[in-house]
Amino acid sequence: MQALTQSVPAVRISLGEMRLAIHQTHDCETIRFIESVKVKTPQYPEAVEVYLFEIEGNPRATQCYACVAAGEKQVTICAVFRSGELSTAEQAVASYRVR
Repeated sequence: MQALTQSVPAVRISLGEMRLAIHQTHDCETIRFIESVKVKTPQYPEAVEVYLFEIEGNPRATQCYACVAAGEKQVTICAVFRSGELSTAEQAVASYRVR
């Protein structure tokens, strides 16, 4: 499994790339960037930056969290809907760990 990370050496992820990943993963559009927060968990003691976007085009959610997962050879942007069961950036990070 890839580790969640805020930054990867020599790789920068833009808000546009986050938006594109949300579109490709969930087939919905990002309307606006809401905020980013740094999250630390026991599994990820180094801060992970989690971005929250307002979305449209999906009947299950109006917001989506996104963060970067970095492996040795690959970078992935994780995108999970904000919902009643998943309503904080910390829960978004934890949900990636479970997958």
